[in-house]
Amino acid sequence: MTHAPHEFRTAAARGTRARGMLPLLAALVCFALAGCGTGRTSRLAAQDADAAFETYGFAVRFSGTLHAQPEDLEEVIDDQLNDYASNDLRRAFVDDAAYVLENHLRALGYAFARVDYDVDPTPRGNWVTFTVDAGPRVEVGELRFEEARDLDLDTVRALFDFKLAEGGGPPLFSESALRGGASALIDLYLSKGYLDANVDTSDVRFSADRSRANMVVRVAAGPRYIVQGVLIDGVPESESSRVGPVLERSLGQPFTPRLAFELRNRLLEWYGDRGFAEVSVNVERDLDTESGAVLLRYTVTKGASIVIAGVETEGLRKTRRSVIKDRLRMGRGDPFRRERMRESFARLYQTALFERVGLSLAPAPEDHGLELAPGAEARILKVEVEELPSQELFVEPGYGSYEQFRARIGYRERNLLGTGRGFRAEATAALLALRAEIGLTDNTFIFDNLRADFAVRGNERQEPSFTRQEIGFASSFTWPLAPNVENTVTYGFKRSRIFDIDVIDALVEDELATVDISSVLVSIRYDTRNDLFVPSEGWLLRGGVEVGDNAIGSDLDFMRLNVGSAHFVSLDSDGDTVLALAAESGAIVPHGQSDAIPLQERYFLGGERNVRAFKESKLGPADAEGNPVGGEAFTLFSAELRQRLVGKLQGALFFDAGNVLLDYNDWSSFEQFRWGVGTGVRYVLPVGPLRLDLGWNPEATSAESELILHFSLGMSF
Repeated sequence: MTHAPHEFRTAAARGTRARGMLPLLAALVCFALAGCGTGRTSRLAAQDADAAFETYGFAVRFSGTLHAQPEDLEEVIDDQLNDYASNDLRRAFVDDAAYVLENHLRALGYAFARVDYDVDPTPRGNWVTFTVDAGPRVEVGELRFEEARDLDLDTVRALFDFKLAEGGGPPLFSESALRGGASALIDLYLSKGYLDANVDTSDVRFSADRSRANMVVRVAAGPRYIVQGVLIDGVPESESSRVGPVLERSLGQPFTPRLAFELRNRLLEWYGDRGFAEVSVNVERDLDTESGAVLLRYTVTKGASIVIAGVETEGLRKTRRSVIKDRLRMGRGDPFRRERMRESFARLYQTALFERVGLSLAPAPEDHGLELAPGAEARILKVEVEELPSQELFVEPGYGSYEQFRARIGYRERNLLGTGRGFRAEATAALLALRAEIGLTDNTFIFDNLRADFAVRGNERQEPSFTRQEIGFASSFTWPLAPNVENTVTYGFKRSRIFDIDVIDALVEDELATVDISSVLVSIRYDTRNDLFVPSEGWLLRGGVEVGDNAIGSDLDFMRLNVGSAHFVSLDSDGDTVLALAAESGAIVPHGQSDAIPLQERYFLGGERNVRAFKESKLGPADAEGNPVGGEAFTLFSAELRQRLVGKLQGALFFDAGNVLLDYNDWSSFEQFRWGVGTGVRYVLPVGPLRLDLGWNPEATSAESELILHFSLGMSF
């Protein structure tokens, strides 16, 4: 394919290029159909050479056979042109730009690309001219491997990452991909014990018209080295026999430098966990190039076994020393253990009180007062910290499509009276809601891993068919069950009342009295998400059972079950394209002296955080006037495709479906599902993304809107 020569004049060494913006809907359709991303843009724009000369002191033009749009080429060398502008127009940066541009074209398959340049001074400023000779685009022809033994050829071939032509065409040749594949192939051989492996990629033969490259990759693997023995010097034979099993798993394994390093670390860990903090381990290796046998000899210098004589702290301004002591896994009279040192470090960081934590051993005073075994020495465990600011006063404005304008104000103290406990007091006011809460958190309540939270809270919210008012308190206790898994038990009491009721329903009207609810909730949570606000990978699984009963002071006897899951899958290596899936379901069952669930304790769907094609609480059972009455069971499914557009701006396409059932006995029937689709944009902030979603209800009734717009803070899930 041949392109006519181009000449392009523009400003360079500028920042973001102001480009014409497509309408939002067109951008999202492009994103949906082709996974569209965005290129990098410049910081400023000059419309012609005169403006460029006046603003930057130079202008840029491209000439020759480009095989690309000039503005795209300029974008490739944006950094170098900026450096040229900000460093007194030094010619070296133009030379860098030509080099970068040439490599860029060669990576795109133009293996013979050449880029020359000229800098021509004029009375107005410099003209920087890049002359591009892209040459033919070279496709990958035959890729043959010689002597590539002990490896699957498909695996080897996959290491050579030649880019595909646009539209799924044939792979394109580039020297960088060829060199990268050779380097990956050598690494693969090294991992299998071929320490002398060498890969020759010099045999590249081009067709007469230079449009096709045939390659022969020659592999000289050499001998394969296998660990045949491991010796330990410097320790008694009885001790060597005990530490031996730590290393025996390496026998018969392919030898790599990494393996020798890992075995050394195992020895350091073994002795470190037995009190030898100052142990050193050296390794020598004996390689037989004929047989490939490897003998590893480790020399251990143990030093003295260490006993902790005391703890000294530095850097404390507000935090009490007892906070440090409670989180250390070693104290006076304890033998040193490397694993406990690591645990202590992690526990101190987990308090979120310190910006920096350092643990080290220092000489102990001669009068340390400990009785030491022969060969033991005393050391002081020195803890150096740098505290973070502990107090925060915040004001956060916000907006939600239902509650509308709102403001949140509060105060947080993360280190109350230097105890490491957290205190919070906050309030939120919106046009349709008021909330307030005071709470205290203790991350080491009674036991090391037990987190306790005590809160008093009240709220009033105008729902679509009634106004809810609640005041109460809750005590929750959380502890880890396994990595990424935690369990929580919560006791809560609240007095709940509703008023300004629009619902016309005989069953509901029987249950409108103010009700005191006392309950115990047991929940479990599994969380492997890589980000709290904008995850691109991981799982979130949660489930809970809540029981309220007259025996613990509740006017309402009930059992509530809720389960939910969310899964996030990154569809590209950068995490810019993410598929997010979620499912949630729940039911509340009256029992004992209760035969119905009050309106304020029922489930409602519809709104900015679940089925977004409906207004707030408008999906589900309603009275004769269309006022939502909620239900005793619900199920919700959501799928969302999220794409980073530019910077912190994201686009999304979503599908939501859900139902609300009046009677919990119908929970498993999966009936009365409503659904909707939509599109949206998000702008990521430190506290979560601002989110604008447009939902479409394809089966809207005469009382429902076909299109619903939601604006809120935070992801829907």
